Amino acid sequence: MGDTKSTPTHFALLIGVNSDSQRPLKGCVRDVREITKYLNKSLTRLHTHLLTAEDDSPASVSERTAIPELLATYSNVKSALAEILSSTRPGTYVYIHYSGHGVRMEASSRYSSRSTGDLALNVLEHAGDNLTQPLPGMELAQVLKEMVSRGAIVTLVLDCCFSGSVLRDKSAVLRCCEYDPEIDKAHVEGDDDDGGDRNAYMFPNWLVSPEGYTVITACGPHEVAMELKFPGRTYRHGALSYFILQTIEKLGGLGGKHAHIYPYLCSLFRQYRPTQNPMWYGNPELYFFGEQTLSPGLTGGAPFAVVWSGSCLQLQGGEAHGICEGDQFAVYTGPASDLVVSDPETILGKKGRIARALTHHALRRYPIKLDLGPLLSKDWHIALANRDNLVFEETTDLFAFCVAMDGGEYLIRDNRGCPGQVLDVAERLAKFELIRDIKNKSGTPLESQCSIQLMNSAGEAFQSGSIINTRERDRLKLIVKNRGQTTLYVHVYNLAPLNQISNILAASYIAIPPRDIDNGFTGEWTHVVGTMIPRDLSRKGISSCEDVIKLLITSQPTSFASFEMQKLNDSHDRVETDLAGKEQVSLGSIWTEDWVAVSFRIRTEKNG
Repeated sequence: MGDTKSTPTHFALLIGVNSDSQRPLKGCVRDVREITKYLNKSLTRLHTHLLTAEDDSPASVSERTAIPELLATYSNVKSALAEILSSTRPGTYVYIHYSGHGVRMEASSRYSSRSTGDLALNVLEHAGDNLTQPLPGMELAQVLKEMVSRGAIVTLVLDCCFSGSVLRDKSAVLRCCEYDPEIDKAHVEGDDDDGGDRNAYMFPNWLVSPEGYTVITACGPHEVAMELKFPGRTYRHGALSYFILQTIEKLGGLGGKHAHIYPYLCSLFRQYRPTQNPMWYGNPELYFFGEQTLSPGLTGGAPFAVVWSGSCLQLQGGEAHGICEGDQFAVYTGPASDLVVSDPETILGKKGRIARALTHHALRRYPIKLDLGPLLSKDWHIALANRDNLVFEETTDLFAFCVAMDGGEYLIRDNRGCPGQVLDVAERLAKFELIRDIKNKSGTPLESQCSIQLMNSAGEAFQSGSIINTRERDRLKLIVKNRGQTTLYVHVYNLAPLNQISNILAASYIAIPPRDIDNGFTGEWTHVVGTMIPRDLSRKGISSCEDVIKLLITSQPTSFASFEMQKLNDSHDRVETDLAGKEQVSLGSIWTEDWVAVSFRIRTEKNG
């Protein structure tokens, strides 16, 4: 427990379960103890619940923290959650970390993933033996949902396996176990009501609104989480738990932005454990168990993971992300490092880095016509010279946007402002057009592996490129089928009428494993999309609008977080492009995996 003289603002629940009657683990208790020590060193107004179940080996006992430990039984976990919930109020930060076996259960709710099933966490059945039982994800979800509704900011880390696989690997220990429905039936509590209606689906399918929480998981629902021995370490650690501590320390401590933590984690996993891919769900704009401690060098667009491929740095982004050969990136390895690394040899062999775009030359495909009269001010000349991403024409008829003057007003979305502000809008519009137009080359092998359609409420199915006419509050169903033998990764974005681009999954991606009924994989994923007219348009009396739903299907995990754009003039998606006086890293290669992009145009009319 932290400082008891003041009211806690931070609450942590850490659960580490080594004990298991069939497949005990080695590193789970050690994981949560090390994280507990770090949290107590970093925070004062902290209340900690540490629940463990170990094999009572001498090494494990000697590593105990100064925090009182209780057994990680089902009842103790539920009691700790209830105590934290009772203390939750606006501004409270909650951190929950589970390290142990994951269990994949049969889909149990209308919000469940029919393609992969539900997640449960293995805890002790009761004190006195090492028999375990699953804590269903839906039970945890109901508590987390209530915490968020009371104003808490929640970070949940799950260092366990989603797949429930029984595969063995001689080099490491799996963090998953088989689901026993008889045990689960004996411990059902409460009713089956999992919340009100909703128009967005996501796995683990737990919370109605993602605004107040972020979930980081060790792997996808079809993958296995591993315990590994790391350089300089005698004992095993869960990969995610170990990398979480590494990442937090590298990025400046608690309060780092999840949008930056996640790609840094991906970089570490790609180097050490490439077959295990961490995922996130929820709101990436939140900060890790605290208030913002963001490094100034990481402002702007979402960064990409970077890994070593041979002797070259490889960017985990490519044509599908709107990146061109020759684009320049700043490589970032931690708060003490230079934002822009001039000599790649100085970071050779160092694992864990992210890169932020300095140029975006694909935007040059969208020329901007300037119609500002014969005399441009000095401010305009300076602003134009610093816009390396954009192409400006004064006499062409082939342009994407026109910047004109009318009575002292710049006519781009009725925007007043200095040249820099006007060009920010122009660059934003060009980016919107670029992302809308991204498409794969015809005949890519992945096209034959997937089937994608959108179905309206009448059961009519539409293919890619279709225009779907709807009424407000209609429900449309996305259906993606995996017809191949390898996993598909699905990314879904909404290109909205006000030039906003959002990730409607509130997740890094959705993984669709091939159909495998014996292991509970259906090979099919569905997602319900609700239609509405934005409030800003309704207030202006506008009764119709058009959205574009864009799906990107990839053959390997990747991130399209760089696509996202918030409301106009939000500073978070504005990227510095002034390269004067800076040196850049020349990246050796970019992401070239197979991918497919499809779009549906949704025209929505107001009811009545």
